[in-house]
Amino acid sequence: MLKLEEKYEVNVGDEENPDIITVEIVEAIPYKDRKGFNCLLVAYRIHDKGKVLPSGSIPAHFSMRIYENVKLKIKAVVDEYLKIRGRV
Repeated sequence: MLKLEEKYEVNVGDEENPDIITVEIVEAIPYKDRKGFNCLLVAYRIHDKGKVLPSGSIPAHFSMRIYENVKLKIKAVVDEYLKIRGRV
């Protein structure tokens, strides 16, 4: 279950050189998709070495069904972020 303002830490480094990216859950809005499944629209911010992304008042979002593992979704978000990390 998601909790507002909960923070998930993902180490993208190794044991000797940890590189922690934190994903903060800002909001979780329940809804039903077209097939009637219970889902959540999850708003989040990424904290990376003093930067908070996205900057400004509108957080980024992802959708998930309520039975999905939130930690796997967070890991997928971080993996996508790492693809553009050097450009933001």
